[in-house]
Amino acid sequence: MSRFPTSLPYDIGFQIASYLDQNDCVECLTVCHQWYVEVPSYTIDRWKSIEISPESWNKVNDCMLRCLGPHVQNVSVNKMDTSGVLKKLKRVDCAAHTLEIKGHGIQLLDSPKLISSIKQFDSTLRQLHFYDHQSVLAISDLLDHFPNLTHLTLIFNQLNHRYLSQPTVGEASAEGSSSNLIYLHLDAVLHFDDRITPILRRCPRLQALGFTPTAAKRLPADSLAHIFQLCPRIRCFSWNSPTGLSADYQAIIVGCNDVDLQSFTFHGCWSSLLKFRSTFAKAEHTLEHMNIVNSGFGVTTEQITLSNLRFPCLKSFTYIDSHMSPLQWDSLLEGFQDIRFVDIRVHYSGFPVKRFIEAVSGWKHIQTVKFQCLSSTSPLDPWNNLGMLSISTHLQTLKLRHVRITDRGLLDICKIPSLEISLHLSEDCQTSLEVLLRFATQLGNTMLSDLELIDFENLDDSVLERLARVKSISRLSIVANDLITLAGVKAFACHGGSGGGYRRVYLRRCRYIEGLWDTDRCSR
Repeated sequence: MSRFPTSLPYDIGFQIASYLDQNDCVECLTVCHQWYVEVPSYTIDRWKSIEISPESWNKVNDCMLRCLGPHVQNVSVNKMDTSGVLKKLKRVDCAAHTLEIKGHGIQLLDSPKLISSIKQFDSTLRQLHFYDHQSVLAISDLLDHFPNLTHLTLIFNQLNHRYLSQPTVGEASAEGSSSNLIYLHLDAVLHFDDRITPILRRCPRLQALGFTPTAAKRLPADSLAHIFQLCPRIRCFSWNSPTGLSADYQAIIVGCNDVDLQSFTFHGCWSSLLKFRSTFAKAEHTLEHMNIVNSGFGVTTEQITLSNLRFPCLKSFTYIDSHMSPLQWDSLLEGFQDIRFVDIRVHYSGFPVKRFIEAVSGWKHIQTVKFQCLSSTSPLDPWNNLGMLSISTHLQTLKLRHVRITDRGLLDICKIPSLEISLHLSEDCQTSLEVLLRFATQLGNTMLSDLELIDFENLDDSVLERLARVKSISRLSIVANDLITLAGVKAFACHGGSGGGYRRVYLRRCRYIEGLWDTDRCSR
């Protein structure tokens, strides 16, 4: 036993070690002295990234430190005395490439000590990220001490926001040599003219710049143009993007100087979106990804900036809880020529379901269609034209939530060449057992591998027995059901699917049976 793993070829021992997690690796070192000496060389890949918190730090011992070394590239320190942690990691020759510090609870006067501790890794450190930081750090000091950094994030604890918003607090002279930063993410609470602008002057190579949503109104209205002027190479711009904190609105732009725009994401009130009206117009023929989420209500359709724009190069489109008239939808959907992914979630009854299905059927490259009605009081028109999607030869995923699918629409789904289908019926829509049996039978002519059925009240064991004959299905999910029993689940799971006879059944909110049931469990 003590000769393992050295008694095996190294590649086999290395493959066995790949199944271990970090706790397993530490346990292996306690077996005997030879394992203590030999095992770490087989577990290098397990320790490329480490996360240190008060809970894990209490478990640190000689065995864990034995597993560390120059192969440790990514270090995350969470709510710890970072200086002490880094000192111990340096003793075992860790060569951190990325250092993430969360909630470091030091005092203001201890900032130089923290920088000094990080300085130990200057030769290898390329990415430095501070989150929920509770003291003041001068960005210019970080650039001076770590000239090799390519990525820097500095987001402060909210308790410091009033103090940090002062023009020169914690900031030394920003004059200095140009940095190598290509990514910079800053707290928007920092004073733009006095603390952010001087730093941007030192970042001519910057390609990605982001601001948190905190105190977003402090940023001047004309700062967008000024930013691109200071950093002409910016290709990714994140304006008030959330980082785990609640935000009133979010806008993320990915492009080049607001002209060669490739991706646009907006989350918030439409009044905030109006500032990007010209951005949409410039990006009409270059935009590839669009994500719009509206958190405001009572907005008039005249405020929508997408009217009369086609976006022929768009590949993914997400539109959540935002109002457009049927005419505007018709104009927008007609322009999509290369669309691959669509996710639409609406909260009103005027969405043109029929026109949407017609548009999807005409998109030659569409792969994923997701639709959800967020309204519980105003259901949309019935989905009874789904058979038109049968010509969408590239469609792989179809997910419909809270929709009124007619019996005809349900049977038409069997004609769609999709590998994954998820259906969630609205409360006022139910399907008879007879139709469900016909649906399960007709699925036998498809290549469907993943099926999810939610709120199908009449779905019982006989439907599962019929679905068992659909050999292509390897994963079945059923949510909210009062009829299914263990007998039906076993009939499906033990019949054998396309994955070598192995099937999984996931059951949630079911009256008689819950949890994960696979072929092995059902065969016992």
